[in-house]
This record gives sequence, C-alpha cells and structure tokens, in this order.
Amino acid sequence: MSEADEIARRKGEHLQLAAEGDVETRSSAGWEDVHLVHDALPSIDAKDIDVGALFLGHKLRLPLVISGMTGGHGRAIAVNELLARVAERTGIAMGVGSQRAALRDPALAPTYSVVRENAPHAFVIANVGISQLVRQGGEPALSAKDVREIVKMVGANALALHLNYLEESVQPEGQTRATGTEAAVRALTARIASGLEAVTAPFASWEEARLIDRAVDLAIDGLSLYPQTLSTSPIRVPAVS
Repeated sequence: MSEADEIARRKGEHLQLAAEGDVETRSSAGWEDVHLVHDALPSIDAKDIDVGALFLGHKLRLPLVISGMTGGHGRAIAVNELLARVAERTGIAMGVGSQRAALRDPALAPTYSVVRENAPHAFVIANVGISQLVRQGGEPALSAKDVREIVKMVGANALALHLNYLEESVQPEGQTRATGTEAAVRALTARIASGLEAVTAPFASWEEARLIDRAVDLAIDGLSLYPQTLSTSPIRVPAVS
C-alpha cells in the first residue's frame, strides 16, 4: 500500500470511528459553570444586538468556527460539503482536515476544495500538521511551495498548523520528530509574509501561559486552546500569493 493510500485509509477510519465509536469525552467542557446574567431593564432593542465577532480580521455573523474535521478520503466529500453549506449560510468560519493526503495524491484534492465550492463567502482555513514542516524519517519537510499549494487548494483565508504531537506519539506510524519545528514556523512566516494562529490541547493554566509566550515569539496572531480534548491544533495564515 502506498503512503497516499495509507493516509486515505486512516482518514476513512477517523470518520468511521467518530460515527460509530465510543469517543465522547468523559470530562465536562465546563458549560455548567457558565451562567448568563438576566437584565430585566435593557437599554437597547433586541434587533440591535450583534452577536458577530471579528476573527483574524474577518467579521463572522456568529462567534463560531467549524474546526478542521476531515478530507483526504472519498466519504469526506459529503461531510465537507454539508459543513461548508452550513458555514456559508450562517456566516461562520470553517477549517478542513490535514491536507497532506492531497499533496501526496492530487486526486484527493476535491475532498478539500469542495469546501470553497460550497462556501464562496466563508472564512476558510487550510490545514497541515506542524510535524510536516520538518523532515520525518525518509519524508522531507514541506516546502513553502507545498504550503502555498494547500492554501490555493481551498481558496483559504488562513492556514492552520495543527499541533498534535500527543496524538502522533500514540500512533504506530506517528511523526514524532519535533526538533526544528519552531525554526520552521519562523521560516514559514517569513516566506509567506503573514501571521499565524495556533490551536492546541490540553494544558494547565501555567502551561497555557508558557505556550502563549512562545506563540507570540513565533509571530502567531492567535492561539486557541481546547481544554479536555485531544483534537488537532491549527495555525492561521491570511491569503498567500
């Protein structure tokens, strides 16, 4: 089985596991600690309330982002098409799954490009793993040309570098070499002349603070933390020419 076929197989397994496996977290997201304070004497009209948000310079109608879910497998087309239609209709942002598979096999590009086709006005986030920015065994590091290609593939407004070394460490085929990744991020931002946003999980508060300091040092524009999850982690880069 070729490397591209192996990646596509794993991505298909990810969809099947999410649909059929017992993958719900046992830890609370903390929503029970959030209480909305009622204002019995409002001073503005309900129609004037704006629940939109500014996300990386783009105005969203709702403060929501569909994080990178899938791509790189035949069944991913239907999933990404549906999510893209939701993003377009509701005015929220959307990311795609790691696009390394399409770099290995261009025939898989439609499983990602379907997002922009169905969400022409949405804020779309391209995606690749930070581990791919450095050589992993016999696999060379991605070049700036490769990065530009994945951004172009989905007509992206941003690029997500997911920081999933924990996930990689428990996979037999995981890419765990991390030496040189910070230098690679600096080089990438210099080559594409853009900022970055990173998302990762999970950390205690002191570790979050340390990670934020490092993100600022790497010219990352924003940092999203997913507590109590093992989700992947994106980095963002606005329009790449």
